[in-house]
Amino acid sequence: MTKKPTPVPPLAASEGGWFEREMPGPATMPLFDEARRLGVGFHFGYCELDTSGGRNRRFNSFILVASQGPPPTMGGQARQRA
Repeated sequence: MTKKPTPVPPLAASEGGWFEREMPGPATMPLFDEARRLGVGFHFGYCELDTSGGRNRRFNSFILVASQGPPPTMGGQARQRA
C-alpha cells in the first residue's frame, strides 16, 4: 500500500520568524561580515524555508562557509526535511 504524502500546512504567523528564506539574509549578514573581517570559516545550522513551486517546504539545513577571499563563500550545504 502506498502512503499518501502528508500535506504541509501554511506557515503559522508565530513560526514564520524562525525560518530563513535566503542565506545570508538580513539577520545573518553581520555574522558573514565578521567572518570576512576575521578571515575565518564556519559551520552554520539554520531553519530554511523554500517557497519554490508555490509550496512552503521546511528544512533543517547547514552550510560550510570557507574563509578564503572576501566575501566568505559557501563551500557546501546539506538539508533535511523538517
